[in-house]
Amino acid sequence: MGFQKTRPFKQFAVIDFVLIVSLLIGSAVSFPLVWSSPGGTTVQVFCGKALRAEYPLDNDRRFFIRGELGEVAVEIADQKAAIVSSSCPRGLCMQMGEIGKAGRQIVCAPNHLIVKVVQKGTHDTWTPDAVTP
Repeated sequence: MGFQKTRPFKQFAVIDFVLIVSLLIGSAVSFPLVWSSPGGTTVQVFCGKALRAEYPLDNDRRFFIRGELGEVAVEIADQKAAIVSSSCPRGLCMQMGEIGKAGRQIVCAPNHLIVKVVQKGTHDTWTPDAVTP
């Protein structure tokens, strides 16, 4: 009873090559479409399911929102929003950086807070659904 030698990899068939090339081309073409979301016009801040604040992105300001653990400072500058100080223990929300495109958001889970950029004038019915118990 002898062992057959098997090759670790089969030879590529023409169809394998065509499939790989078409996936690479599809990825390259779709990449700009995914990252080209429009710039937002408004910052909305939700605490739990309630909308607590709404400000335009074109006016620089700093404002404070009372979260579950304490105050959270949100800053709007250069048409971008960021959490600059927070009472949460790890401060991950401050490390998320700035957001300025529609649909982007920053979450501070311990404070049950969401900062979201939206494009005003579009039909946006989004509300948080799993932030609070």
